[in-house]
Amino acid sequence: MPMKRWQKVVAGCAAVLVLAAGFVAFALPGIVRSQAMRRVEAATGRTLAIGDISLNPFTWTAEVRDVRLTERDKATPFVSFSSARVAVSPASIFRGAPIVSEARIRSPYLHLVRTGANRYNFSDLLEQKGPPKKGDEKPARFSLNNITVSGGSVDFIDQGLPAEKRHQVRGIEIALPFVSTIPHYADRYIDPRFRAVVNGSPLAFDGKLKPFARAAEYSVTVSLKELDIPFYLAYLPAKLPVRVTAGKGSTELAVTFRTSAEHRPELSARGSVSLSGLRVDDPAGAPLAAMGRLDAAIVRAELLSREFSLSAVTVDAPAFTLSRDASGRWNVQRLAGGGPARRRRSPPPRRGRRRGGSRWRR
Repeated sequence: MPMKRWQKVVAGCAAVLVLAAGFVAFALPGIVRSQAMRRVEAATGRTLAIGDISLNPFTWTAEVRDVRLTERDKATPFVSFSSARVAVSPASIFRGAPIVSEARIRSPYLHLVRTGANRYNFSDLLEQKGPPKKGDEKPARFSLNNITVSGGSVDFIDQGLPAEKRHQVRGIEIALPFVSTIPHYADRYIDPRFRAVVNGSPLAFDGKLKPFARAAEYSVTVSLKELDIPFYLAYLPAKLPVRVTAGKGSTELAVTFRTSAEHRPELSARGSVSLSGLRVDDPAGAPLAAMGRLDAAIVRAELLSREFSLSAVTVDAPAFTLSRDASGRWNVQRLAGGGPARRRRSPPPRRGRRRGGSRWRR
């Protein structure tokens, strides 16, 4: 029995869909993989390796595995991750903008090197400028949901200091449930989370964000434990007149930033800050000050207007060392660049006329 015309159309459409799905699932991943590796190397001079790419046209998901981008020497790893998975929502067709229902990255790694002032191992990538953007371009429309990063790590080598420093960030966990520039989603709060161990010190951020809206509010809870203070003093823009040889810093702060078209921006914080095991020496290495522990409870701190309200400040086992050299200078004077102490001389007595048998002086 011959097929009717509409049956032929349906069968033809079905065959085209099957062929298109087969092309997307089996042929397209290989094309994308080879083209990406070739073009990235031609544009950056770095080697890009991609283990595998899989596309599922029925579930609208894409996954890339075993990605590795090298330095310019084409041997040292610069960026890598074990897998990245993206699930695109079919609503992207109706909204006219990409809507990602899930984005997941596993075991990302980043190798950063600071070679000098304002120079890094990725500076060559930033110097490759594209065509200038037009001033009247509107921001891109997109919606990203359920963004997660697990098992991340960063190695940062700072060669721009007199003595090279190495920093390690391990156990990076990031959760960003929602971020969007589409108005329908912009009024919804997102709850980001960040966890990491920075040079052995646990660091955590938990908060609420409301970005891209007319009035925005950002609230972040910062938790930092046992940060080694002397290790980071080399990054201060000015040299200290003393040597901080020991000290740990911890904080539990809730930071809130509010901004709107009708009011001035507000940046406030509340919580606690503590220092423990602090020791400060003079440039020669002689002890100057020490403290077992300092705790400060912050009721409210308006950082932009510089208004601070503290409920309690406690200091445990403070110790100060004062000494004076042969020239009469105190050790704290030497830190400030003060000269030797001078003895105050009284003016010589001035003789006057006698009045009533007595002598008076002016």
